[in-house]
Amino acid sequence: AGITPQEFRLAKESKDNPDFYYTDPITKKPIISGSSLRGMLRTLVEIISFSKISLVSDYQRLFFRAVATLPNDDSLAQAYQEYIPSKVKAGYLKRDGNNWTIHPAKEIEDNGTLISFAWVKEEQLSSADFPELKRFNDADYIPRGDISVSFQKITKPKGKYIAQDVTLPETYRQYQGTLVTSGNMKETSDDSESIRKYHCVVFAVNPNPQQVYTIDANAIDNYKNALTDFQKEFPFDEKLGLLREDYPVFYCQPEKGNIVILFGHSPYFRIPYSPNGDGRAAKTVDFIPDNLRDDSIIDMADAIFGFVRKEK
Repeated sequence: AGITPQEFRLAKESKDNPDFYYTDPITKKPIISGSSLRGMLRTLVEIISFSKISLVSDYQRLFFRAVATLPNDDSLAQAYQEYIPSKVKAGYLKRDGNNWTIHPAKEIEDNGTLISFAWVKEEQLSSADFPELKRFNDADYIPRGDISVSFQKITKPKGKYIAQDVTLPETYRQYQGTLVTSGNMKETSDDSESIRKYHCVVFAVNPNPQQVYTIDANAIDNYKNALTDFQKEFPFDEKLGLLREDYPVFYCQPEKGNIVILFGHSPYFRIPYSPNGDGRAAKTVDFIPDNLRDDSIIDMADAIFGFVRKEK
């Protein structure tokens, strides 16, 4: 055992013991337990004999995002560019019983193009106006989507829509909105600087929208089952992520009907990996051949090492 009789009497556990596994309590010479060797050998037999792969969770969904790659260099980037960001709109979440709906934001027209959000460079946001705003490089940075703002106008330098003079909400009555900050994309918690420079301004909710959209129940399920640790922390909900009443949301407007299947925290949100093209996020277990998921079959590893039946 990994603990001595004296340690056992003190209610210690081997996981609390810095020593290796041993059988001699005096020399504590490290050994590898027989059960570990057996488990490793069985794994090798499973691999070389193409044995079953049955105990795989079907909970985790598969999503992808390919923001920085070029469509010609990456097949995922090609699929991503079909949706992001040209077809993305912004709105606000509302709860309708067990359903979540999206109320579109007001739109501003620019040469025939209707936009519902714009970008703002972080350095243009005054700390005096927004003392509650955490900057990308702050040690205690957290994303937000609840800071009310106003802006003077929208410009389009270098093809990107920019909100000019973003300031307090009472300054410009014509253009109101909500400042949305997302992840700072810092790889570690060290002193490295964030590569991000821009936040988003979602325009105010449209009080008389032509269409209110309902988020597909499967899309909601996919989203909740694929929350990252980051998306479970404040100000997001541990189980619901960004799904909060009146919270800004980005989505792909459906070509027909009012059912939304793609949505997220920012304009560059993740989309489900759906190899069948049905919008359903794939799971790891989907890629295991059916014959390798049949527990009624006794395979080579079962025959050599034995098994425990799931039924009595």
